[in-house]
Amino acid sequence: MNTQELIKIEDDYFINTFTRQPIVLDHGEGVKVTDIDGNE
Repeated sequence: MNTQELIKIEDDYFINTFTRQPIVLDHGEGVKVTDIDGNE
């Protein structure tokens, strides 16, 4: 799945009580995090 597909699923099933950032985090190490598209 890519970022947009996961955000669409979240939009379909979660109550929009606050604004979410359009990213899907995959992992982190120290102070760096990486999204599922490989961006740090």
